[in-house]
Amino acid sequence: MTNFADCAEYTDGLLDGKTIGIAGFGHLGSSIAAALAANGFPKERLLISCGGSAATLARAERMGLASCMTDTHTLVSRADFILLAARPQDIGLELYGYPAMHRLMSCEVPPTAVLLLWDELGPGALAAIRNGRRRVPEDFSLLGFNDDDLCSLTNPMLSSVRQPAEELGETAVQLLDEMRRGIVPPPVTRLKNHLILRDSVAPYREQEATTSTERISL
Repeated sequence: MTNFADCAEYTDGLLDGKTIGIAGFGHLGSSIAAALAANGFPKERLLISCGGSAATLARAERMGLASCMTDTHTLVSRADFILLAARPQDIGLELYGYPAMHRLMSCEVPPTAVLLLWDELGPGALAAIRNGRRRVPEDFSLLGFNDDDLCSLTNPMLSSVRQPAEELGETAVQLLDEMRRGIVPPPVTRLKNHLILRDSVAPYREQEATTSTERISL
């Protein structure tokens, strides 16, 4: 991650004054939070929710992020952007796609497409869209991540990004072996993902404005 201040020209003010919420404080969540704080993102605009174990809270204290810890309800109500850094079954229905999608639909200018961090968020997002009398992909395009089996079971079938799972494992083992032999690994290793198109995406079109100004990301 580059310095947060240097990112302003690329984000076009997207994060100016915004609050980021991180649901989950395991390896992924703590790494994201630490990187944000280390690169200049204000801690007063960083919210972190987790299971609240003593070990987790102690780790947050050591990292200087104790003031950022909060409960899931507060995170959902205050955060402008939410990063899901825990498995869906670990964070509860409050962040399981439905409420977040419902709020996205209430934005003054609703998005036309939503990227889900896990395919498992798809059913909840689809249910919110159906209950709001909207359609996929006519009103909203949905794109999942991981290309799980459930992508072919939803209605409509969920488009997704497929990761090269075998190559990920092989590369990790190769890098570990090189490190064991004293070889310094490259700072970044990029593998090619694959976009699997099904029935949940459509070409971009303008959305009509509504009355709410709330924004949240899945």
